[in-house]
Order: sequence, then structure tokens, then C-alpha cells
Amino acid sequence: MKNPPWTRDELILALDLYFELGGALSSANDSRVIELSDILILSIP
Repeated sequence: MKNPPWTRDELILALDLYFELGGALSSANDSRVIELSDILILSIP
């Protein structure tokens, strides 16, 4: 199944985390990445 397009709010949350990390890519094991992923998954209808 293809991922649905991101909403404006989802993009803002992802960019906020990206800038919080100093523009660096983070590990998928980072607790902040996991928390955001969980939030975004729950928002899928």
C-alpha cells in the first residue's frame, strides 16, 4: 500500500524535529523519531 501524501501539519512536525536535530539525519532508533512516527501513524484515517 502506498503511503498517503503528508498534510501541512505533518510536514511542519517533521521539519520541526529536523531543525531540533540541527539539520542532521537521525537514527530510526532515536526516541524523538519514534514518538513522531507513532503520532503520524495514529493520524492516518
